[in-house]
Amino acid sequence: MLPHASLRLKQGFGRLIRTGTDRGVVVIADPRIVTKRYGRGLLDALPPAARVIGRWSVVVERVREFYQR
Repeated sequence: MLPHASLRLKQGFGRLIRTGTDRGVVVIADPRIVTKRYGRGLLDALPPAARVIGRWSVVVERVREFYQR
């Protein structure tokens, strides 16, 4: 299941960001992405990008800042 999940996540990310000028936000709200070992593997498989890990209020504020730029 994990290789399939990793592939699907990468494909979804790739559909959001297709060129160097594309911008977007991917939110993964499942805490297992940072609390489980397999979650680290999923994150490591993604292209380089800014990451915010924390309370929802902090994440929402960072997303707002991203779109205001």
